[in-house]
Amino acid sequence: MKYPHRIKYSLKKLCLVLTVFLLIGCIAISLTYQNHFTAYAVSGRNPSQAIPTSLYVSGSPVGIRLESDGVTVLGFVGFMAEGKFVNPGVNAGLQVGDCILKVNQTQVRSSEELRKVVSASEDGRLTLTIRRAGSEILLPVQVYKDDENGEYRIGVWVRDTVVGIGTMTFYDASTGCFAALGHGISGEDGLVTISGGTISKVIILDALRGKPGIPGELKGYFPEPLQVAGEVRKNCDCGIMGVCGDCYEKVFALKEYPVLVGAKVHTGKASILSTVCGDTPEEYAVEITATLKDRIYGTKGITLKITDDRLLERTGGIVQGMSGSPILQDGYIVGAVTHVTMNDPTIGYGIFIENMMANIRDIKMDSHLRAS
Repeated sequence: MKYPHRIKYSLKKLCLVLTVFLLIGCIAISLTYQNHFTAYAVSGRNPSQAIPTSLYVSGSPVGIRLESDGVTVLGFVGFMAEGKFVNPGVNAGLQVGDCILKVNQTQVRSSEELRKVVSASEDGRLTLTIRRAGSEILLPVQVYKDDENGEYRIGVWVRDTVVGIGTMTFYDASTGCFAALGHGISGEDGLVTISGGTISKVIILDALRGKPGIPGELKGYFPEPLQVAGEVRKNCDCGIMGVCGDCYEKVFALKEYPVLVGAKVHTGKASILSTVCGDTPEEYAVEITATLKDRIYGTKGITLKITDDRLLERTGGIVQGMSGSPILQDGYIVGAVTHVTMNDPTIGYGIFIENMMANIRDIKMDSHLRAS
């Protein structure tokens, strides 16, 4: 069929207009997806839920107590048994860093539980289940009675909890969850495997200045009575995460900020929220010197330099305890401080915020486990 020239021209014009509108629609959908959804986290997971467009950002100091699923060997101590100096742990082949999970078939989660099970031995023969380099090993041990107190002993110093100070990054109102540190807590055998833990109010007393080759540190204490603000559920590459309790608003400073995804973070002026004295966070000027977009789901995707004279005077730069300090840019929350370079405490690294958010989405929100 033949069409008049004017009709042909009108059809071409209509097709062109429709094509332009279609392209605009595709771009809008793409931008919306980029702003409201995450892709792949460190673990390679593909979260099915949308991340929030805003978070309640903190910068307050946080006291952290992690409970292990066993007790970790820190060292050995011999004793006298039947007039001879013995050390059963060394003789059995235990090593510093081993995690004792069970004695015979009894699970142990504290030094006191270990002492009770060992001292209750009937014949001095025990089988330890230990975790070493990610594998579980059965280790037979011959224990002896201490001449001093008459109890069977294994001859080891152990640690059953990890206690430290960090910085609260954010609270996610849509899930009731928190995230802090921006990096995991590790031991000699990698990330510490936990059975639980708590976060509490802490007050910073002093800051040891960082120097090239010598990391600084925030010094603080847990005020009495202990103000527990939440339960730790997860210790992963991107930080510690868990569920906030009812008193979290009294413990941590919180202010709502919109979220800016890593693809839009740029070099230039920015700031961090951190607490280097007392319990009230302050904002300090920094400069983002690089944004490594291929490391959006790593813990060193942002490099930054401290430029604020007040912070440089107080701490010399980034020190231990500042990990988790929120990074702000253009009125958005974009990430958190994670590491400091050993040769220059004014230079450090940060994690993009969507990585922390992606890892918080799979924390179970069982109501009967909420902290109080």
